[in-house]
Amino acid sequence: MNLYAFKAPHGNFGDDLNAWLWPRVFGADMVRSPHTTFIGIGSILDSRLERLNGPKIVFGSGIRSTRNLPTRTDSLRIRFVRGPISASVIGHGTAAITDPAILVGPLVDGTAASGGRAVGFMPHYHSLKAIDWERLCADVGFVFIDPRESVERTIAALRGCDRIVTEAMHGAIVADALRIPWHRVSVLAWRTEGFDVASLKWLDWGLSAAVDVTPTHLGLDFLQSPGWLLRAANRAVRPIARRRLRESIVKLRTGASYQLSSDSTRSRLLARIGDQVEDMREWLRKSRDG
Repeated sequence: MNLYAFKAPHGNFGDDLNAWLWPRVFGADMVRSPHTTFIGIGSILDSRLERLNGPKIVFGSGIRSTRNLPTRTDSLRIRFVRGPISASVIGHGTAAITDPAILVGPLVDGTAASGGRAVGFMPHYHSLKAIDWERLCADVGFVFIDPRESVERTIAALRGCDRIVTEAMHGAIVADALRIPWHRVSVLAWRTEGFDVASLKWLDWGLSAAVDVTPTHLGLDFLQSPGWLLRAANRAVRPIARRRLRESIVKLRTGASYQLSSDSTRSRLLARIGDQVEDMREWLRKSRDG
C-alpha cells in the first residue's frame, strides 16, 4: 500500500512515525495492494485525501479542523479515527478509538530506560527557530529531544527520561504509550499552526485517552510579532523574556503535574486497535492471495 502522511521539510517525529510503525505492524504484506492508500498517523483527515486516486483506508488519522472535510465516498474506508471529535465531525461516531502511535508501546520495552531523574523537553518543530532549545535545556538540566531526529533516536531519547515536557503532541502520545509521565506546554505552535488546530487535535486525543491536555503556556509570543518597531522592542526585551522562560522551565521540573493514562484505559485502547490490526492483516492476506 501507499503510505500517505504529511512530510515536514526537515522531519517531524509524529508524521515520521508512519514509515517506522506500519511496516513493523503489518510486515511484508504492507507492500501488497499497490493501488490502495493507507492514511495513519496525522491530522490529515481532510480534503487533501480527495487528491488521492483509488481506494483509501483511514487507520487512525484525525481531523485538523471542522472545515475542508473529505467527501465520504465508497473509495474512502474509515476503520477508526484518533478520537471522538474526529468521529463526530465526520459523522462516524463509532469509529473513535485513539491515536495509533499508542502501538509504539508494545513494539519496544515499555519502561523508561534511565531509571533516574532525567526530564526531557520536546518542543514542537514549529518552535525550533524561536530559541536555542538545546542550549537552554542544557543550562537548566533538561534533556533536549529534537522532533526532527530519526524516529529511532527520538524514541531512545524519550526512553532515557523518566518524565517528559512536550509541546509536540506525539511526544506526549508516545511517552504515554511507553508509560513515561508527561506534561504539555504551549510555546509557539498554537500560533503558527492555528490555535483551533492545536487545541482540537490535542483534545481529540486527550478525550480518547481520558487525560488532561491543558497546557502550561511559556509565553514566547513576542518572538513572532510583526513590524520593525515591534522587532526593535523585541530585541530590547529578549534578555528579560529569556530569563523568564528559563525560570518557567525550571519550575516544570518539580512544580508541574505529570500524568499518564490509566493502565486499564491503555489496555482497552490497545485491544480495540489490535482488533483492527487483525482485520487489516486478514484483508492484506486476501489481497495477496486473491
